[in-house]
Amino acid sequence: MTQKQKQNYIIGKNISNETLNKNPQNKKLDTLGLIGRVNIGIVVLLLVGGFYFVMSVNDLSVKGFILKNLKIKLSESVKINKDMEIGVMQLESLENVAKRAEAMRLVKVDKVEYIINDNDVVAKK
Repeated sequence: MTQKQKQNYIIGKNISNETLNKNPQNKKLDTLGLIGRVNIGIVVLLLVGGFYFVMSVNDLSVKGFILKNLKIKLSESVKINKDMEIGVMQLESLENVAKRAEAMRLVKVDKVEYIINDNDVVAKK
């Protein structure tokens, strides 16, 4: 076989390039093959995009539920904090302190004496 015959030998048949180019069905098959590949590519892109969209929507909805729960916990914590502040204010009020002092039988101080030390030494040996 010559080099030219080897080049023209296609799929087990001796067909020249001129015969392939003249046959309109071969051109149509090549064009449909290109269009088919493009269509498959578009379908794959749509599937990947659709999957990404569904995953994004799912992620956003989960984050929305988490955010809602956190807001509920925050409002409960704020309410508990306000209640505790009110309780502290009531316990620190002068009326409550006076009532507790009477309940513990504490006596008011009449005269206050302060210890004054002129030396800077606190303790001696």
